[in-house]
This record gives sequence, C-alpha cells and structure tokens, in this order.
Amino acid sequence: MKTSSVVTALFVTLAACESATGPTMSTLQNDDYVSGAVSFQGAMNSGEGGAVVLGPQSSAFTLRKVDFLFGGADTSEAITLTIYADAGTDNPGIVLYSHDYTLTPSDAAFQQVDLTAQNIVVDAGQKIRVAVLLQHDNLPSIAIDGNGITSGRNFIYSAGWSKAETAGLPGDWIIRAEIATN
Repeated sequence: MKTSSVVTALFVTLAACESATGPTMSTLQNDDYVSGAVSFQGAMNSGEGGAVVLGPQSSAFTLRKVDFLFGGADTSEAITLTIYADAGTDNPGIVLYSHDYTLTPSDAAFQQVDLTAQNIVVDAGQKIRVAVLLQHDNLPSIAIDGNGITSGRNFIYSAGWSKAETAGLPGDWIIRAEIATN
C-alpha cells in the first residue's frame, strides 16, 4: 500500500469517527434556578421585556433551542423572541433571528423554542443577547431567579435598553440557550 493511500485511509477513518460522535450539546445561562417558586415580572407593557447576554464560547456554536420561564397568569399570549449578536453595549448588535410566538404560560414548566431549522451559527468569541419582548400588558411574563443579579448580563427594554441592575431587578432572567459545538 502506498503512503498516500494510508494517509487517505487515516483521514477517512478520522472523519468517520468525528461524525459518529456528533456535536457536543451544552446550555448557556446566567441564572441559577433549579426548581421551586419564581417571580414573574409584572408591570411590563406591550413592547417591553427582558434579555440576557450569553457566551462567549471558545469555539463557534450553533444555537439549537431557547428555554425560558413564562408565567404568572393563565391566558395564552404572544411574545417576540429575538437573538442578537451582542455588541457589548446597552444596545444590542445585529439581529440574527426574530420571530413571534404564542405561548401557553406555566408557572413551573419551561417554554422551549426549537431553532435548529434556523441554523443560527455564532462565531467563536461572540456573545449573543436573547430577548423576550411581550406583545401584551402585564402578566404572563418572564421570570427572574431572585438570587442576585449577574452584573452586565441582564437587560430590560422599555423605550430603550438598559442594564437590569440599574432598574433594581433582584435577579437574573431565567432565559437559557442550548447550543451545539463540534
């Protein structure tokens, strides 16, 4: 067997092993919520909401799902989920994805938005901002963990973006992203 055939066979074997293992799944989050009661942020109006900054990661990743708690009332309501390439300022960067969803609220179960078909790829070293904006007044709304806030990683939108700690939010938004890396 020639050396080039051996090298080619080795690369084919390595490629087959890599594809058989698949991507590594992980969850990006700021909150430390595990279970139990949470606070749902009332007093928001239509067009207002919250967002979290997640990442960066040392390698590029694909955003697969967004999970968040949405409750405090029983009526189904619409939200706008927007993913930004975070700019590192109060105002987010460019929009990577935005879509409206009608949700049935729950005080205990996570809402899950599957984004795998959207193929949202985020470069290594890039942060994302995941925003949930209400299309109605008051509850249902997004939840906070109440265990203190992760500085500079939670935002509120009300006629403009501002850091949540500036507004006195007592915890992190419970908004998470499931990602896949190779």
